[in-house]
Amino acid sequence: MVRTSALVLFLTVWAFAILSAHLAEVLGLSQLRIVVFSAVVAALGLLGLIAHPRLGARGRGLALVLLALHWLQTVVHPLAPFDPLGHKVLLVLLVLLLAPNVAAALGEVDVARVLAGFLAVYVLAAGGLALWGDPELRGYGAVARLDVSGSIVSQGSLCALAALVAAERAVRAPRLRLLWLPLLAAALVMVFVTATRTAVLAVLLFALYDTLAGPARVRLRLHLLAAVPAVLVFALFTLTVNDVLWRRITGEGVSDWSSGRAHSLRYWISLAADHPLGLGIGTLRRMFADGRPVIDGGLHLEWPHDEFVRMWVEGGLPGLVFALLLVAGVVVRAVGAARATDDPLRRVALLALAADLTAQSLLQNYFHSVYLATATVLTLAVLAVQVRKEAEEGPRRAAAEPSPAPHIPGGSFAGNAA
Repeated sequence: MVRTSALVLFLTVWAFAILSAHLAEVLGLSQLRIVVFSAVVAALGLLGLIAHPRLGARGRGLALVLLALHWLQTVVHPLAPFDPLGHKVLLVLLVLLLAPNVAAALGEVDVARVLAGFLAVYVLAAGGLALWGDPELRGYGAVARLDVSGSIVSQGSLCALAALVAAERAVRAPRLRLLWLPLLAAALVMVFVTATRTAVLAVLLFALYDTLAGPARVRLRLHLLAAVPAVLVFALFTLTVNDVLWRRITGEGVSDWSSGRAHSLRYWISLAADHPLGLGIGTLRRMFADGRPVIDGGLHLEWPHDEFVRMWVEGGLPGLVFALLLVAGVVVRAVGAARATDDPLRRVALLALAADLTAQSLLQNYFHSVYLATATVLTLAVLAVQVRKEAEEGPRRAAAEPSPAPHIPGGSFAGNAA
């Protein structure tokens, strides 16, 4: 019962990750979305504590340090207005803290394969909406991109994750190759027409993290070989079907390659440098409450689209350290678990999620839009716990198994005596 309930809640967390703000508004859930999501995360954590009612220090050091840094960012601005939505990142810290407990509640559930199935369903649904639904064309300048979900960034990232998982399955699971190859093709098409540079960066970071997880020479050679057909497929699609991703990468058809973000980043970095203790958590939401402010030169200010800069502006140097430690800590844990596991799918899931987390932290408002971030960190942390548990139980299981009887030439002692 606990395992089934935990699995349902785990999938619900991922369902919220694909529920965009636009879709939530259409469904009339805008006001309830964060409340219900917080309740789901809390319920999953409670199930974890029921299954494993202990909070040992092992595996929780990162979360505890991050909680202390978040508290520090809050107390240095005691007079700042309290904005509950500014503290949404606490949901990420909660799943990081309770990951060992949630892993205990999930028991023998193979989280990597659950994720693979979820991503496959997502790609099929997104592809179906693109073909038979009423997708929206979003663009900056003359570049129009296909949006079927209401969140073009999440759509691109999830399809890139699905493509990496499908490629691994197509290679490692030959009996299911006829299933995974079409899914790989569909995921790639969605990545190409969604045309987010974040997804491209995530794939490149995946190759980097996979090489770091080692063995380095083997993995580097593998990625160089895989790059050849990948570039050919991309070139063929660009020349014959749609060149929107190429135009996004090169900046063709737009006057500003940064999509209007470069001047905003310069402003935010200058502001952060002038306020070493930050402006207070929730400041950016208040600044944009009445629309985008106009800065020097008559340009409109945008959100930083970089979580390190955003947390630096709001939390000062403690906020910057918080962001760096959160991303680096999760990535190091993912790379370490990928190096330790013998399961190729787990390895790909760990590294692909870590790569997407890094890319979105660099180019998007990842932890501010907390839903996908929470699902990603939850999955990474649980996978790391499962890998560590298997590594610890392997020698114990081997020691507990009876040793085979020694082979004695000529038969048994009784036979020889006879």
